[in-house]
Amino acid sequence: MERIVVAVDGSETRKLVSMVNTLMDRFEEAELIAIYVSPAETLRFGNVPEHYEQALVERLREHVTHTLWHRLGNRVQFYNERGHPVHTICRAAVKLGANLIVIGSHTQGAVDRMLLGSTSQGVVHRSEIPVLVVKES
Repeated sequence: MERIVVAVDGSETRKLVSMVNTLMDRFEEAELIAIYVSPAETLRFGNVPEHYEQALVERLREHVTHTLWHRLGNRVQFYNERGHPVHTICRAAVKLGANLIVIGSHTQGAVDRMLLGSTSQGVVHRSEIPVLVVKES
């Protein structure tokens, strides 16, 4: 059975559902694992209190699984780990036995990419398994 890891970041879920529906047309029997990486530290805003981070993760877990349950049933899972997004996504995908990583690419300017780096770009360069980058408009 195909196993697809979809990296989620808490942004608009409508795009996620559309993307998953398109993927599932191609991989009808695939298992989907949505992964959210909790940042090891928040560089822009200072450290987020742990209970706020846990609440965010739980809301995202409920939202993703509820939204995708209609199409996938028990073939959808949610996975959360703390760490650097690029390394954590790549490591988790291997650990979870994924055949494909799907990740969105936010529109960013050159300065953002230079200062912060691009998660999707990093995953493409570091992943041992195929990566599908979905451009988000």
